[in-house]
Amino acid sequence: MPKITALPDGATLVGTETLPVVQSGVTVEVTVNQIMGARTITSGAGLTGGGTLDSDRTLAVGAGTGITVNADDVALTIPIAVSSGGTGITTTEAITVTLEANQSVTSGVVTVISFDTVGRDANSTWNTSTKRWVPQVAGRYFVNVNTQWTSVLEAGVLFGAAVYKNGAEAAFAFNLAGVLGPNYSMGTAAFVDMNGTTDYIDFRVFHNSSSSQNLYGFGAGSTRVAAYGQRTGP
Repeated sequence: MPKITALPDGATLVGTETLPVVQSGVTVEVTVNQIMGARTITSGAGLTGGGTLDSDRTLAVGAGTGITVNADDVALTIPIAVSSGGTGITTTEAITVTLEANQSVTSGVVTVISFDTVGRDANSTWNTSTKRWVPQVAGRYFVNVNTQWTSVLEAGVLFGAAVYKNGAEAAFAFNLAGVLGPNYSMGTAAFVDMNGTTDYIDFRVFHNSSSSQNLYGFGAGSTRVAAYGQRTGP
């Protein structure tokens, strides 16, 4: 087997040095590049770089679509397919809206809840003026609403909570007040298909008490009156 002689301890090779290689008692002068160039580093899956060993080589993580290489980690963003033929999105349509101040609701009128606080709105698609959610990615969405009345409801009063799509009822849940008292609660939920352009969702309540009643806006951070929504798929 060939062996290299006369190489000082701790030597740094840059490739141009000539080294004596002894094989079968015969000494042949060869350069480091001749030796190192015969070997290669091959970049594997997900890596770039490599090459022959006659120069310094760097292997790097391949920064393909959705891959961000940082100093200490690698971030991966997975696009979500859009059924309407788009190229995909990197954020999920989702909202959380709550009521922090009491809202008066007229008896006998199905009334849109005037949510006054937006806790989450991934793509800025909640309309704070109309109190409507107009998601801009087509697909199927899960939405739900929770309500609580701070006013005293008389026994036998009908009260309910609803999800509406484009002004039409998508889900409506009712209950009867059993006894005179406050803090009656009601919620409902629905899966709805949205076109990603003009379709909208709003949330409503109803009661038939003898006078106007108040939804419970319990202050900052309260979720006693709240609505949630998120895209679940195409």
